[in-house]
Amino acid sequence: MVQDDAQVIGRRMNEAAALIVGSPTHFNNMSSPPKALLDRNGTNLFEETSFMPKANHKGKPAIVVTANMSPNLLSLLFGIPRGTIKSIKVYLKYGGFKTIGTIIKSNIAKSTDLSLSLTNKIKIISNRLENKLLRA
Repeated sequence: MVQDDAQVIGRRMNEAAALIVGSPTHFNNMSSPPKALLDRNGTNLFEETSFMPKANHKGKPAIVVTANMSPNLLSLLFGIPRGTIKSIKVYLKYGGFKTIGTIIKSNIAKSTDLSLSLTNKIKIISNRLENKLLRA
């Protein structure tokens, strides 16, 4: 049987102790490649049962990352990355992952540099992930 990248990534997802999922935000939602990847890996995330889906990754930590081109103020006021974050979290929730942080970088059309506050947030989330993995 020929396997493609989605199946390979699904296997690695099953083996992983944690997951970091990222997507650019396009029109207030994730782009189509990560959406297709998550759609195709539904059976890796959860098992269908006669009552409720059974999560295959119960308690594993996850981080959600997104970036968009909107200026920071517009991104904040209109919640531009909110759809991407929410959509990815739905998949993670069904899989049993616990989202321990979200990282959002706006205004990438102007600059891809990370602000001090975003760098600090990334450090905090990274430490949180490290602590979760050490306790597992």
